[in-house]
Amino acid sequence: MDANKHVQSQLIEKWKAAGQRPAGKAINLDQVRKHIDDINKGLFERSVATVNYRAKPECDERVKRFEERLISLYKLDSIYTQALSIALRNVCDQSNGNKPQSTS
Repeated sequence: MDANKHVQSQLIEKWKAAGQRPAGKAINLDQVRKHIDDINKGLFERSVATVNYRAKPECDERVKRFEERLISLYKLDSIYTQALSIALRNVCDQSNGNKPQSTS
């Protein structure tokens, strides 16, 4: 949720700075709510299924490499790079010596 808020606030600031609204028709969230709910359900299920993996000491390094690959693969700009970092910062179990990912 924090990553989503980051993207929204950054895009709004970008649009304000440009002095115009984004091109195209506004999206009706009621039309996509089912998709959002399905995605959230899938994320939760995968989170539960990976609890043992996320507790391993090498989790931090693997998540960081995964993050770098996603940034490169999707050619993420600074807004989405920061959002990805926010989304992944607490993936690893910190009680096992893992540290939250920085949001640089």
